Amino acid sequence: MAHSGAVENDRQFCIAVQRARFSGAHLADMNTQESQVGRNVVQAVKFDEPDPAPNAFAALSGVGQLFKSPTSALMRSVFGTYATGITVIGVRRRDGTLDGMTANSFTSVSLDPPLVLFCPARSLSAFEAYRTATHFSVSVLPAHAEGTASHFSRSGSGKWSTVPHGLSESGMPFLHFALACLECGVAARYDAGDHLVIVGQVVAARIAQAEEPLVFFRSRYRQLDTRAGSAAEEGEPPFSVWG
Repeated sequence: MAHSGAVENDRQFCIAVQRARFSGAHLADMNTQESQVGRNVVQAVKFDEPDPAPNAFAALSGVGQLFKSPTSALMRSVFGTYATGITVIGVRRRDGTLDGMTANSFTSVSLDPPLVLFCPARSLSAFEAYRTATHFSVSVLPAHAEGTASHFSRSGSGKWSTVPHGLSESGMPFLHFALACLECGVAARYDAGDHLVIVGQVVAARIAQAEEPLVFFRSRYRQLDTRAGSAAEEGEPPFSVWG
């Protein structure tokens, strides 16, 4: 989690920015010794005229006038700016047949106990299978698996019959070539608009491949820039997760 002192310093910095803009003060004259965010912003921006913008963040970005009502089309575009990995969520229907869906609405929730969640759409052809399942699997896709992602994003049955896969102890399917796989028991379900939030407790996990992940950004599959340095090379970041 972020260090509380750093968060408080940055909060104070933003409050000071707002006050400075109303008073016409130069941002570069502000004391930002305690805030790395403040130092970065000061190096990039200097205000010469007061701006009556009521929100410090909107004033800093200059986009306060561009906020719009959250239509479905706009929110799809906004959500698309958040880059994610891609997973295949496997499940077994009540009649024993296997099903699967491509999901980027997957995230970790807790380490103790180990919890994850994903969000199937109510319009999904296999929605009932996910709504009633007691277990599910997660296969994290590697960079070369765009075809697999597209395959499991289509409706229809028999998806697993054409891909190399195995079964967990609870009978959940997982991809042999996945970066990592999880076997989960359903811990909770929550209604959430046109989706269902399903929380699962991990009962088994494995890391299968040392490869790069498949990434989804702005409605397209992407790959990481392998020229970028690793976290170990760049040093430990100031935080591990915002929350």
